[in-house]
Amino acid sequence: MFKLDSKKYLNVHEIFLLLFPIVILFRSAALNIYIVLGAIFFITSILKNKKIFSFFPIKILLVFLIYLILISFDAENFTQALQSSVSQLRFFFFTLFIAFLNIRKEKLPVIIFLLSILIYFIIFDALYQYYFKTNFFGITTDPINNPHRLSGLFIDELIIGSYITYFSILIGAFFLSRIKSVTVTEKIYYISFIILAFISTLLSGERISLLIFISAFSILSLIYLNKIKQTLILGCIILSIIFSYNFNQGVKFRFNSFANDVVNFKTSGHGRLFTSAYIIWKQNYFTGTGLKNYRVTCDNLRNKNFTDPYTNMEILCSTHPHNTYLEILVETGILGFILFLIFLISSCLFFIKSIKKISDQFKPFFWSALIIFASYLWPIKSSGSFISTYNGSYFWFSYGLILLCVIQSKNIKNLYYK
Repeated sequence: MFKLDSKKYLNVHEIFLLLFPIVILFRSAALNIYIVLGAIFFITSILKNKKIFSFFPIKILLVFLIYLILISFDAENFTQALQSSVSQLRFFFFTLFIAFLNIRKEKLPVIIFLLSILIYFIIFDALYQYYFKTNFFGITTDPINNPHRLSGLFIDELIIGSYITYFSILIGAFFLSRIKSVTVTEKIYYISFIILAFISTLLSGERISLLIFISAFSILSLIYLNKIKQTLILGCIILSIIFSYNFNQGVKFRFNSFANDVVNFKTSGHGRLFTSAYIIWKQNYFTGTGLKNYRVTCDNLRNKNFTDPYTNMEILCSTHPHNTYLEILVETGILGFILFLIFLISSCLFFIKSIKKISDQFKPFFWSALIIFASYLWPIKSSGSFISTYNGSYFWFSYGLILLCVIQSKNIKNLYYK
């Protein structure tokens, strides 16, 4: 289906990969079109080859998705549950499409450089919005409802920090893997990039994104740098945070509110959402409420003035429980939760076994995608809805990238796309 271009240029697979960070900026509609197109290309090109379905985690994932559809018939809001369950299939085929893209190792520096130019622009736009309260396109901050937060090009969605973080991990991994061989100019370019990415993430007010950024670059430094450079990076991060906390009211406010939520977790917003998820899960241990039905059941309880017995306060509701594992548990039940855990554990075991087989050129992609994948699975953190377009796209794109690195390293990249 895909005819490769001249070796001088990026082929259509590589261009498709580069489009991912661009379509995210155009929000859910464009991102859904991108994901669906990838799924369709996979189905029409390689579904006839059944070898991919011999991969055990993929078998489990397919069983899990079929299970989601089946439990929809018992959901309170059947239509919403069924639509959401069926729509998850697009992620399944999309991640397999990414896994079998033909990405040439000699084009990786070009891909990373082009990606860095885009993220540099996003970073400068966010920093401009921080200092002037409006970005390059006139999108302003919201000092009343969301003080000390940045939105950048995402308008009213406060996700600019996570966007910068995830793509900075990919760019940073590639740079650190080549730090000894690049020119002085390249070192200045990429070191400046990492510093500015860190600052913009810090100023975005997204605490989880900042923790992921720090953790990711700490891990990457352990992989690629010596102890002196590791210590230097860690010291710079600590000093930057201390300086920002003492001289920036926005950073200080966000850190203090985070500390207060941890100390008073039981009565905090996240704590109350966690307990509401547990209460709703107890109503249907085995199969859960069905996708996107946590909000329906919770709203029904709230309308009845239900009191949360764990906090002695009115039950708190939202569109999702703000934790991936609780969301899976409450909406798919213990059966779905076990299937999901089997998928994760079998995937992780496969990734660990594959590390030594990954070629050096693809290892930065592998490590960065694995870190992003793991960041979604860290259990003790708040998170966006796992089944949403935005959060789901990062997770499944990362999963596809990990598989891509394994497939490319085994030199079977042309087995499916012809």
